[in-house]
Amino acid sequence: MFERCDPRSQSGTESIVRLRLIAAGFDVEVQPSIGDRERADLRTGSLLIECDGESYHSDRAAFGNDRRRDRMTMLDR
Repeated sequence: MFERCDPRSQSGTESIVRLRLIAAGFDVEVQPSIGDRERADLRTGSLLIECDGESYHSDRAAFGNDRRRDRMTMLDR
């Protein structure tokens, strides 16, 4: 199992999505840069993937931060 771990992953959900994408044959980049200071969870090709569980959106600030990061992905095209 340790060979399948990636220390850059920030959640179990992110790790599960990464492993499932790899098993399906996708090349996956962990924590790709978007803009100068932001990072997405995963990238495969030109698709950026955020893997936020319910606990991540437990408060208004976390929800607002996620929306801000979503906007950054649109600006980084």
